[in-house]
Amino acid sequence: MNFGSLHTALATHAKNKPNDIAIVYYDQSYTFKEVFERVNALANSLIECGISKGDHVSLYMRNRSEMVEILYALSTIGAVAVPINYMVEGKDLAQLINTSDSKFIFVEEQQLPAYENVLSMLSMIDHRSTFLVGSNQNRTYLLYDQLMNLGSTQPPLVEVVSDDINAMLYSSGTTSLPKGIILTHGNLMYRAFACVLDWGLTRNDTILISVPMYHSVGHLYTFMANMAGCKAVITRDFRSDETLKTIQNHQITHAFFVPTQYRLMLNTPSFETYDFSSLKTLVSAAAPLSATTKTEIIEKFKCNLTEFFGSTESGISTSLLPEDVIRKTASVGQQYPFIDVRLVDEQGHDVDVDEEGEFAVRGPGVFQGYYKRSEAMEENLLPGGWFRIGDMGKMDNEGFYFLLDRKKDMIISGGVNVYPKDIEEVIYTHPVVLEAAVIGVPHEKWGEQVKAYVVLKEGENIEVESLLSFCNEKLAKFQRIKDVEFVSALPRNPSGKILKRELRKQIR
Repeated sequence: MNFGSLHTALATHAKNKPNDIAIVYYDQSYTFKEVFERVNALANSLIECGISKGDHVSLYMRNRSEMVEILYALSTIGAVAVPINYMVEGKDLAQLINTSDSKFIFVEEQQLPAYENVLSMLSMIDHRSTFLVGSNQNRTYLLYDQLMNLGSTQPPLVEVVSDDINAMLYSSGTTSLPKGIILTHGNLMYRAFACVLDWGLTRNDTILISVPMYHSVGHLYTFMANMAGCKAVITRDFRSDETLKTIQNHQITHAFFVPTQYRLMLNTPSFETYDFSSLKTLVSAAAPLSATTKTEIIEKFKCNLTEFFGSTESGISTSLLPEDVIRKTASVGQQYPFIDVRLVDEQGHDVDVDEEGEFAVRGPGVFQGYYKRSEAMEENLLPGGWFRIGDMGKMDNEGFYFLLDRKKDMIISGGVNVYPKDIEEVIYTHPVVLEAAVIGVPHEKWGEQVKAYVVLKEGENIEVESLLSFCNEKLAKFQRIKDVEFVSALPRNPSGKILKRELRKQIR
């Protein structure tokens, strides 16, 4: 059944409230009517440039207002957006663009040096199919502003339905190299609508988008704001002081941050000088929040806190609502609306309450497959359309799920399953610890043993033996940490997820 396309709400808002502000990007602001007309102008110019429905088009840039316009313009003409991590460079960048089969690419001026380093390596793209954003001086490429000035502001006559592919988002690559995840208009509309309903967003809200828009959460927020008809304030990246100032100055009501960002904001010396009275809801995901940090967020920001668990493939699978966020502090919540969730064993059979199993999900938000990687999809599919998402968990008798860890991150020591998350939670209870990541390292007798990488809070110091003693007396014998390495920072992707595969590379 066709129930529309991802961009159609923009036309409605442009008609019903044309002068309301839709987007704020530093000193720029655009009304819904202005965004609608700019999107149409760009869409019509892209058709003139030869982009057809179904064509793949890459985006290589950080957050900026033009990125919203590009995503909506591609949606309007039925093209497939392929946002690329702006930190990827060299051969990896060339490989991502080539394997995505993109025929065109948008590149911002700041990313141009990295892009030009690989331009000769690209198989389907050259300077004639490159759109440059943020410059009016360069004559080598097609200029974004010229496209905007030349196109008609009338909606292009392209039929786009809910089953059409809208985007190919890349997995975060925390345990392996990124895979292209195919999502339809219907998949993304469901995800956006579900979040609007679950978080109670209305046209009176002002949301902050500081998470990278190439990432599934930033991409979701970009369309979610338009679904709700509310204002979106976009920042180029996250910096704790600037983010706190943005919340105050723009009267932000709703924002998403990962746990590391919450800790950085709470530890900002100027924190107490800001006014957060506009905030209604803060959202967290990507990693567990400790009970201490949750309490501090609620008390200091004085608003609701909610958490969710999911993946780029599945969207949000479970949600921990504000009324449960402390009572069920170790949980990732209950099943999300319209999503079916199971925990299964290696044979694909359901496990009992309080037994360990792998999360499997199905529903309207679940992706269509990995691009040109059908084998990777099939090996994770179960009969009935269930998709294993690679995370281990348990469920209690109230239907609350508890995340144990990524299946690939699980440590097997002496034949016993050891979950790094359980150990990391203990490390976080020490007052000098800012961040921690636990991995398994080879051991001749036990197969693997536990190693922790720890970032200390600024100005703090502790001996390895002292930290080991503090943690190991709280851990079971099979969980005990054998080695601690203090580091200045943990490897992360721009969405905030710790890249444990990079830590394992160091060991190898």
